[in-house]
Amino acid sequence: MSDAKSSSAGALLRQARVQHNMSVTDLAARTLLRDEVIECLENDDWDALPAMIYVRGYIRLMCRELSLDSDVVLSFLEKDEQRYRSFDFIDSSRDLMSRVRFSLPTPKLAWSVVVATLLLGLLGRAVFGSGTDMNTKTSGASQTDVVNSRR
Repeated sequence: MSDAKSSSAGALLRQARVQHNMSVTDLAARTLLRDEVIECLENDDWDALPAMIYVRGYIRLMCRELSLDSDVVLSFLEKDEQRYRSFDFIDSSRDLMSRVRFSLPTPKLAWSVVVATLLLGLLGRAVFGSGTDMNTKTSGASQTDVVNSRR
């Protein structure tokens, strides 16, 4: 392999795929990866791919199919990874914060829920009573009197 062609992880993967006379579609069928994912890997387009932990798994899977040493290919990836590692964390934390920000209820909605809960509680108490009537005895006979009279 020449240094000019194999200067990146993607170039190594592409070169091995071509040497095996496989198209992107053939490799996608064998690895169950999408064609677009393989093309992004071969073009070193890391921004279009998910987090680097998935990319490493994709590369190992492709290396297995192409009879490549995954450690060699991943060593090329590590050169670029330092640059993307910090961005990965920043991007994921931004995504998380945007989800959290949008999932928090507005104060108006929160007060509406509190008022609705109180009204439902008052309505339930008015309809079903206070609940203390169920514990009082309606007749003068106790349970033991009723059981003894059946014997």
